[in-house]
Amino acid sequence: MSNHLIRYLIPLILLIIIVPLISESAAQTNPTIKEFTIVARQWGYEPSVIEVNRGDEVIIKLKSADVSHGIFIEGYDVGTKLILKEGWPPEKTIRFVADKPGAFTFRCNVNCGQFHPFMTGKLIVKPNYPYIFSSTLAVLIAAVYVVFLHQRRREMSSETGEEQNEEKNTYWKFDLLQIPPIKKLLKLRSFQFIVIFPNILLFFLLISAAFFGTPVGSKNISSLVVFLWLALLMLLLVPLGGRVWCMSCPMPAIGEWIQRGTLTGKSKKTLGMGRMWPEKLDNIWLQNFTFLLLSTFIGVFATRTYATGWLLVILLILPVIFFLIYRGRVWCRYICPVSGFVGLYSMIAPLELRVKDRNLCVKHVGKDCIRGNEKGYACPWHESPPNLNRNAYCGLCMECIKTCPLDNISLNLRLGGEDLYVEPSYGARKRGLDEAYKTFIMTTLAVVYALIFVGPYDSLKSIANFMGGSAYASCCSSISTLSNGVEANVESFFPENFAIFFGLIWGSTLIVTPGLYSIFIALSRAASGARISFRKLFINYSYTLIPESLVAWMAFSVYIILINGSYLIAAVSDPFGWGWDLFGTAHYQWTPYLTWLLSYIQIALIILGFIFSIKVTHEISNRTFNDESQAFKASIPLIAMHLGFTLLVLRVWIGGII
Repeated sequence: MSNHLIRYLIPLILLIIIVPLISESAAQTNPTIKEFTIVARQWGYEPSVIEVNRGDEVIIKLKSADVSHGIFIEGYDVGTKLILKEGWPPEKTIRFVADKPGAFTFRCNVNCGQFHPFMTGKLIVKPNYPYIFSSTLAVLIAAVYVVFLHQRRREMSSETGEEQNEEKNTYWKFDLLQIPPIKKLLKLRSFQFIVIFPNILLFFLLISAAFFGTPVGSKNISSLVVFLWLALLMLLLVPLGGRVWCMSCPMPAIGEWIQRGTLTGKSKKTLGMGRMWPEKLDNIWLQNFTFLLLSTFIGVFATRTYATGWLLVILLILPVIFFLIYRGRVWCRYICPVSGFVGLYSMIAPLELRVKDRNLCVKHVGKDCIRGNEKGYACPWHESPPNLNRNAYCGLCMECIKTCPLDNISLNLRLGGEDLYVEPSYGARKRGLDEAYKTFIMTTLAVVYALIFVGPYDSLKSIANFMGGSAYASCCSSISTLSNGVEANVESFFPENFAIFFGLIWGSTLIVTPGLYSIFIALSRAASGARISFRKLFINYSYTLIPESLVAWMAFSVYIILINGSYLIAAVSDPFGWGWDLFGTAHYQWTPYLTWLLSYIQIALIILGFIFSIKVTHEISNRTFNDESQAFKASIPLIAMHLGFTLLVLRVWIGGII
């Protein structure tokens, strides 16, 4: 490292040390007793945010405005329950010393209705060291990276663009098909049936539980599995396996089996009309809209078991219809709301399916992977394996491994993220606004979902719960009764709340975020001084948002799994809530895990995503601009944008409030 760079780094490193010390000095106060009266109501607290100083003795008196409630403070692991029953006190008290700095979520620990899992507030213990350190670290990383790029630009000024590009395209890969048992397994015609069938059985169990089980979401396996599965998908399956879920997804299976007329074999004739998908719709705009539609009703699907059931039924029936009209997995590629974001984030995954030698494919006349043969079908995803250079639209169905007579397919482990840098080639559809807007949708909703489901904002929960209603009567009969004695089983549609929530979801993702992003693109274009189209920069740089938006979802997912995952332990023994105890765990109590470590896991994820995004920004800049100086100048506003988003996500999760 040059002396020039070190001169910049020393004051920046000192900055991250000095800022927290200054904040500590400013926050020095004598510990006092802080007393709060918190009123709980469906589904929030008043006040929903309380602030104390480190060392204060905190006394919280809990009261209820409607049904039985409780309070549990994550990180401190203290709480109490207020049961509205004759002979029970009208309020409960907890007392503890606030000896841990940071932002801590407190939540209801008594089943009180549909939005019970998301009834939360925030305890802020000042000085909030985790937020101070993490936000300062993010600023430091951005500053150091800019200095590093500036210095590197000088050092590389003598290198040719050709040499640089050659270096960029060299990545480590290992072909898993070199392992004989894996290759033999993937060549089996029954392979996909083997991985799908257990999920089909689980799917029907979830549908049955949704319609015939208890309406209490935290006791019904359908709502729990669907919500926790989405969290697991974002936290592990997509980041590590890319499209592995699409390989085993049960939603299109029945339609595909009907179309083929077989479960595992290779039939010569297929059922259905066999139409080709319209060329004008060869994009993911429909997936964008189906995902936004699903997000519009997320408050209903996540909290009503009957709604979960209908969602699962629809996700089984619609694919069958499309399989009977069109060829292959049109549903998966163009319509499925899950497939859209899985494809987006699979470009980061360390798993890819590619051809070994494209020239060998070009010379081969048969094109079996595209047309199919006696060993397998043409690519159901309407991809051309020789042209694959991104994961976005490969569903890992493994048909091309079976059909290729040249043994020219590889299933590679890699470092991951390479797909973000490349432009689709060899006549494949280019990157477009549809993928850019999918990125805006996922980036925005990662923050919006966190604010709705974990934030202390009662108003957001109210508009998300636009079906209204209190607790289900069956829920209340087991845990509490309404304070006014009225049986609560009320579902009323509130059009004004629906309109606001619809506007929030669609407006923030399609207007606000793209608008703010456009400002940074305009600044980037102006800073570069290059004559390059705004549209090209708009599309190319949108991929720089993918890493940090994924880790924002991962921060959300790790929270959901660690805090609410224990509900599943009881539900597997009593999936319908009928009083069964199949595995002896039906009475397992809700237990949040690793609450003391949770915020540090989230900080690590968010910071790593930030680093990844600015690295992608640098790579895409160099591929977009021919001149190294222009690429450097163009990246500065984008790095500022990523820093702003990272600070926002840190504020939501680690700062506690915005």
